[in-house]
Amino acid sequence: MASYTLKLTPTLVNLGTEGSLDTSVSGGVSAQRTGYIEVVDSTNLQKRMVWEMNDGTVFNDTFETLTTTSNGSGGFFIV
Repeated sequence: MASYTLKLTPTLVNLGTEGSLDTSVSGGVSAQRTGYIEVVDSTNLQKRMVWEMNDGTVFNDTFETLTTTSNGSGGFFIV
C-alpha cells in the first residue's frame, strides 16, 4: 500500500504564477482548490473509482471491499 498527498498549492510563493494568487492558503493548503482522482483496480479493470479531494488530502491505493445489504423492504444499499 502506497500513500499519496494531493498537492495543489506551490511550496514557493511567486506572485507571477497562478498558484500563488490563491488568497485562501493556510498552512500551505488551499481551501478552494480540489482535485479529482481516478483509480482503476489492476486485477479487475471493471472497478473504477473517482474521488473529489481537497488540497492536502492524504490517500492510499487500497480498495475497500463493498458489501450489498438488503434494507428489508426489497431495496439494497452498499456499505
